[in-house]
Amino acid sequence: MAEKIKKIFRGIPLTLVLDGLYSCGPIFEICRKNKWDFMIVFKADSIPELWHEALGLIDIDKNCRIRVIWGDREQNYFWANEIEYEYGDKKRKSILVNVVLCYEIWEENHRNSTQKIEKKETRYAWISSKPLTEKNVFTRCTKLARKRWNIETNILVEKHQNYWLEYCYSHKWNAMEGFHYLMRIGHFINVMAMNSEILIEKVLQRGIRGFINDIKTACSGALLDKQRIQAIIESKKQWRLVS
Repeated sequence: MAEKIKKIFRGIPLTLVLDGLYSCGPIFEICRKNKWDFMIVFKADSIPELWHEALGLIDIDKNCRIRVIWGDREQNYFWANEIEYEYGDKKRKSILVNVVLCYEIWEENHRNSTQKIEKKETRYAWISSKPLTEKNVFTRCTKLARKRWNIETNILVEKHQNYWLEYCYSHKWNAMEGFHYLMRIGHFINVMAMNSEILIEKVLQRGIRGFINDIKTACSGALLDKQRIQAIIESKKQWRLVS
């Protein structure tokens, strides 16, 4: 997969946001070799020795921690930089990685059921390719690493809400690939149609086929009209969920 990624995004700086299944030495090595930034979910049982060493370093260095208020949530970040991690069975290799933990606290108001306010707490952890600091830890964790959930959410929708992503069978790869792209385009159009009142005017004006042709043109690399985009921004339209 790395070779395909390099070919498609040749020369473009990349940041990989990966599931905990990818938290292992060979993946770190591939990313470093290709100069890819990464944030990978870190579970305690995936690399126990690295986990325990990170906790020990975090406990020692009291400066590598920060408290952040994010909306109605409190986040406490703890991190350890440049931890030497060794891997490989026959030929041992080593690489420096950075580990960050986030403890998040918030309250949920169950006014429609138990009438109680419940205090909730959870923990997140990632392995970072770049050292963590007070200036970048919130951005790398909350604004970067957690964006992977958006991908997971879309996949769940496409599996369980009548897009039939899970049940695609064919003897020809091109047919499966075509189905996947069409399904994604359909999902994309449905999301826009459900959340944008601007599209209603466009569909009425252009008709269904004209609207689909416009979407095709936009997705095929048409140049953006900066003046039109600026005019839309300055018009201060109100965006609503329309049924």
